[in-house]
Amino acid sequence: MQRLYTMFPRSWPGLALALLRLAVSVHIAALAMEHGRAAPASLGLLLLALLLLLGFLTPFAAAAAALAELALTLLGDAWSLSAALLLLDPVLLLLLGPGAYSCDGRLYGRRLLTLPD
Repeated sequence: MQRLYTMFPRSWPGLALALLRLAVSVHIAALAMEHGRAAPASLGLLLLALLLLLGFLTPFAAAAAALAELALTLLGDAWSLSAALLLLDPVLLLLLGPGAYSCDGRLYGRRLLTLPD
């Protein structure tokens, strides 16, 4: 994970990434509730939403969320500009990374090394 992202930003950029993760996870959870007919698919979408909300395995979850949104948009009959713009959010999250306020940031973020005397 550390090789994928060189930085896990803190402060305002980290908060913005946390809000982006929140927005994407709420959208994915709403898609799961909307397509509740297929229980395994809905559970998979809810798992993706949870992973994105926590910021755990963010690159994989964001890529899977982008593919799931693309598939649901193409399978549905309501293709619109807003649906196309919502497809960009997981892609942006994939490119930008999880930020410091995430599980990935805690696990793979910056470390302070203290060398013994």
